[in-house]
Amino acid sequence: MLESLTLRAVGPCSSLGPIEFGERVNLLTGDNGLGKSFLLDMAWWVFTQTWAGEQPWPRPETNRESPPEIGANLRIRGDLGRTEWYYCFSRQRWIPRKNHTDASAAMVVHLGPNGESGILDPAQIDWPRALWRRLPDWEGPTPLRLSAIQGRNGVRLDDGRTLCRGLIDDLVTWQQTNSPEFEAIQRVLTCLSPPGPERLVFGKPTRVSKDDQRLHPTLALPYGEIPVSLASAGMQRILLLAYLLVWAWHSHLAASKMVRRDPERSMVVLLDEPEMHLHPRWQRAILPSLLLAIDQLQGDLQVQLIVSTHSPLVLGSMEPIFDRERDKLLELSMDEETTQVEIYDRPWSNQGDATAWLTSDTFGLRQARSLPAEIAIDAANRFMRGEAHANPEHLRSKEQIHEELNRVLDGDDLYRSYWTVATDPSTLPF
Repeated sequence: MLESLTLRAVGPCSSLGPIEFGERVNLLTGDNGLGKSFLLDMAWWVFTQTWAGEQPWPRPETNRESPPEIGANLRIRGDLGRTEWYYCFSRQRWIPRKNHTDASAAMVVHLGPNGESGILDPAQIDWPRALWRRLPDWEGPTPLRLSAIQGRNGVRLDDGRTLCRGLIDDLVTWQQTNSPEFEAIQRVLTCLSPPGPERLVFGKPTRVSKDDQRLHPTLALPYGEIPVSLASAGMQRILLLAYLLVWAWHSHLAASKMVRRDPERSMVVLLDEPEMHLHPRWQRAILPSLLLAIDQLQGDLQVQLIVSTHSPLVLGSMEPIFDRERDKLLELSMDEETTQVEIYDRPWSNQGDATAWLTSDTFGLRQARSLPAEIAIDAANRFMRGEAHANPEHLRSKEQIHEELNRVLDGDDLYRSYWTVATDPSTLPF
């Protein structure tokens, strides 16, 4: 488990942290470009010493005397440890410090917003190093990284080895043999998809093209059975998430048995924008469902989720289950005066609905309406305070504001009634 993370001279600011993580669910929020995905990449690096994308470069103001640093406190199989890295300018790569602790003895699953994924399995240490961006002299377990296409179709090497058969082949095989993996992915999908007609259930495998000899798994939807490769982007994302969890865990169990080691009892899941491609009905269920789905894999499996999100529905979905002792809401924000990015450990407070979340400190919108409506309401409020001179020129008179409010607000919007009464009390019915 990742307990804390400290960054210096790398990323969006000169220093960040120590960021203290909760042991169960960590929600990362903040505006675009402030570093939510970057923090997930840093967490992946801490465990795997590989980059999910390009390696981060030093900030321009740094030099050899004050190199960028990455440090993290971890708990691996109950033991405390620390990993520290600094950037070597002459070698153009990150170097571990002498007190470095191997952090790769952990089960980690990473899912990016575009379907790319990564899996670190300490029971499988011989995935070919040449395939991945990592330190050439690193001797620890090697992670597997998959593009969205590889996650669907698998990875096969020229020497005949198959690293991952992929979603299409594995699902068909699991279904035809009624394997434990198929039972597991059915349970996980039941948790991850909403009840009703959109619940994801597998249909009969079928071919999709005369040029593709494979059978493809299908989803049984109200309007018929469709191959998973032709399903909606949201359904494919949920299906890929379910597949990766089931495949990674069952692959770990099999590998642990073969190498005569005990399976892990904890897993770190790094999830970037779980709301991507999902309808609001799915967004408001994804995180509670994910916790339940992982419980379906192994009842005593301890999971740490580190999740970046822009969705008020994702945050709202945590209200009934947020544990202040084990969960964290972490917000990235830019200081307007210093232009430095800072991270805040926000005290959790239930907001009640998505509108309240949008106007909370976490998202910071003044109005949960369109931007023109927000501008018009701000102008109306200033007019009523006698500050109309501060309004845009086209919104300084009562008539101008009234016309704009009528244009940008729905006829039943309560603010229109408030404005009318506040500026003309004679409209009251008493």
